[in-house]
Amino acid sequence: PAHRVPITRLDMAIDPQYFPPLKPSYNPPGERQFLYIGCTVPIKGTEYLGELVGKTKPGEPFFGHIGYGHIPSATAHGYLDLTTHEGRAIVSQYDYLIMPGIHDANPTTVLEAMAWGLIPVLSTGCGYVEDDYHGYRLSRDVGADAALLKGLLQSDDESELIAMAGANRSMVKSRYTWPRFVNAVASVLEA
Repeated sequence: PAHRVPITRLDMAIDPQYFPPLKPSYNPPGERQFLYIGCTVPIKGTEYLGELVGKTKPGEPFFGHIGYGHIPSATAHGYLDLTTHEGRAIVSQYDYLIMPGIHDANPTTVLEAMAWGLIPVLSTGCGYVEDDYHGYRLSRDVGADAALLKGLLQSDDESELIAMAGANRSMVKSRYTWPRFVNAVASVLEA
């Protein structure tokens, strides 16, 4: 029989020193904001995000978009260099990163947002499972997800958001590192 090599999961990595915490506090209940970062191609699930945004009313969840393309009813910031003070100032206005990807496995944007302090709200199509981050899960059912976002909008426990952000930053520093990435590749090549 042929030599069998087990499948190895390879998590992405970032250097957290380039993604400093941006969220010492969160917007008050009723004013929490959701941000999508990325282009608007089908695998990113932005058509679904457009449907979700369309289900909200004025005074309900506020959505922003950084990147190329258009999401109806979301505030478009266009392409921004997120290493600049201006780019980071815009990111810091938001509380949650929303990623409705269909087939967008392990986007590093999620790790960057975790390092900055945004709380992830992800679909399973993003490639991250519940043990990979501290945050929330989209079901891709518009009614259920609109209810989830409305609940997050009204959440009154800022200490819970601060705790999740701290846990996410710790996870980025310990799990989503370049040494771990390189060691995972090396162990597969050595097998």
